Amino acid sequence: RERRSDIKLLIEYFMKKISRKLNKEKVVISDEAIEKLSSYDWPGNIRELENYIELVINTEELPDIYNMEINNYNSNDIIKTSTATVNLCSLKDLEKQHIINVMKTNSNNITQAAIILGIGRNTLYRKIKEYEIFVP
Repeated sequence: RERRSDIKLLIEYFMKKISRKLNKEKVVISDEAIEKLSSYDWPGNIRELENYIELVINTEELPDIYNMEINNYNSNDIIKTSTATVNLCSLKDLEKQHIINVMKTNSNNITQAAIILGIGRNTLYRKIKEYEIFVP
């Protein structure tokens, strides 16, 4: 928060580090979005930024979870990947959709999905119940 000029470098660093760790493609964030991210206060400091970049990589979306004024941009200008154009949504919607996608990918195997999501099985069961996700 005190070194806003480093935010672009940190975004690039975390993008490279996390995409390699998760074996996913980097997500390209536009200069306009980086400006908005740089102007954000980041109350959680560098850890919040790192977690945010991990969320962007996992979802290929730039969620508006921090009430940053990025809604003023056309979502097509914010993030572009080779396979997806981004839509902004709430963190809960994003988490629900991610859980649904992981569950589908793993044939609704709770144990495997929990491992991939990096949470315990009981936590996954709670989230399935909370988000009213149908699991056959």
